[in-house]
Amino acid sequence: MNDDIRLSRKEAAHALTEVNYRITVPPLVTLASRGLGPPYIRFGERTIYRWADRKARARERPSIPSTMETGDALLPRVMKRVSR
Repeated sequence: MNDDIRLSRKEAAHALTEVNYRITVPPLVTLASRGLGPPYIRFGERTIYRWADRKARARERPSIPSTMETGDALLPRVMKRVSR
């Protein structure tokens, strides 16, 4: 896939799952709302990711973040559910 391609959240989740980084849309929403996800742009109501940014972020954080890193006990539980 071309690194400059732009993807919606749903497309990004599907593409990452295809390359063995299992994730669904809800954790992407949570990560973005907490400033922990990759860069994105808003186009109206849509959130658009650049594939290279999304892929790089997945490679940087292949494991579940600890509560100490995020300061939030909910995020690890959400990520754990997705990684099953």
